[in-house]
Amino acid sequence: MFDGMSKPAETDEALQSFERVKAKLADVKTTDQPGADPHSAAVTALLASDFLVHAELKDKVKDHKELSEESLAELRTFSRAILHCLEKLGGDWFPLEGKAPPLGDLRDDGVKQRDVLVKLLDTNVKDADVRSIVDSIKKGDGDVDLVLDLRALSALVDKHAASADGAKDSAAKGRELADKCEAKLGLGEPKEHAEWRDNVVRTWTLFAPKYEAIVTAARSVTGEGLRSAKFPPLYTVSRARRTRKRGSITPPPESLRPAIIKNSSEPPKIDLLEAPVSVAVPSQGPNSRRTSPRYAIEMEVGIGSESNFYVGFTENLSASGVFIATYSPKPIGSKVDVTLTLPTGAHLVVPGTVRWMRGATPSGDTWPGMGVSFDKLSDDQEAKIRDFIRFRDPLFFDDE
Repeated sequence: MFDGMSKPAETDEALQSFERVKAKLADVKTTDQPGADPHSAAVTALLASDFLVHAELKDKVKDHKELSEESLAELRTFSRAILHCLEKLGGDWFPLEGKAPPLGDLRDDGVKQRDVLVKLLDTNVKDADVRSIVDSIKKGDGDVDLVLDLRALSALVDKHAASADGAKDSAAKGRELADKCEAKLGLGEPKEHAEWRDNVVRTWTLFAPKYEAIVTAARSVTGEGLRSAKFPPLYTVSRARRTRKRGSITPPPESLRPAIIKNSSEPPKIDLLEAPVSVAVPSQGPNSRRTSPRYAIEMEVGIGSESNFYVGFTENLSASGVFIATYSPKPIGSKVDVTLTLPTGAHLVVPGTVRWMRGATPSGDTWPGMGVSFDKLSDDQEAKIRDFIRFRDPLFFDDE
């Protein structure tokens, strides 16, 4: 089984992972509905498992059953299988706000019940780490967040406040409203979407206990608590990551491309005020423009350095460079080889330099990682990257 280290990450690894998991899905009888965004959880699991293999923790975890390479490889398989299913759904568990039917009165009922569950936990739970989980859930916003919050809070009430008056009934009502809201969000969707969503749920049922077992063991080995940025409980995986436009990495059908961009030689207009906090560095490639559009592209990549090979996850990509989410960033100025295997079939190994770094934010709404500028992008490599990204909505232009 591919362990994420011995060879570069390939885009068909997610498909292969799903194929390995698919045989187990029919045996999943009682499903565990996600209480956190599946995409964010899967990426967090990939970053955490890779960190455990490649960081200074390697020697500490080698004799721990839950942190064995076999266990971590299984978690990676479940994670990539979830990402494959989500890709079939267009990149997200449910459409972002404004693209799904409004919840109407159901939302009002759900918000009221969320408040009831939060109050139960506020009143009956004193443990600081559990309180931090509840506080993170309070940050949820939007209809999809509401579904996830109701499930997460109901589970926390069952686990930490079950003896409180009305707790059992309140948790049951929270799950019932979550199911009703989710059913309405899925109204009118294609039949195949419902099938892929069911695959997500079944895979999640296998993924969630494996993830929690691994991060619990990792926190024990490292001495970190439930507030760990590297090994967070599933319920605290930030909802804010879903609020950015993500979309599918699959290129649109050829027949649709002219309708998306009629003149691909002219760069689209971008509002610089909408640029994210992170600032990219212009490419050093021979034909790269000083102004290079940057695109939200989330896919697994490989990073090779003098000491090892490890896995990261792109947050955005341009012909000038890439931001790579990882718990093992290299120091600024480090030379790395970035391996990109694009859904178009192009396989690129591009040398680059780490230009800036970003740590995890206190709110957990961004992953830590590093910005890498491409050093020697050939004409052919630049053409392949531009061919892949030119039919996607750009984020902003690098203006240096």
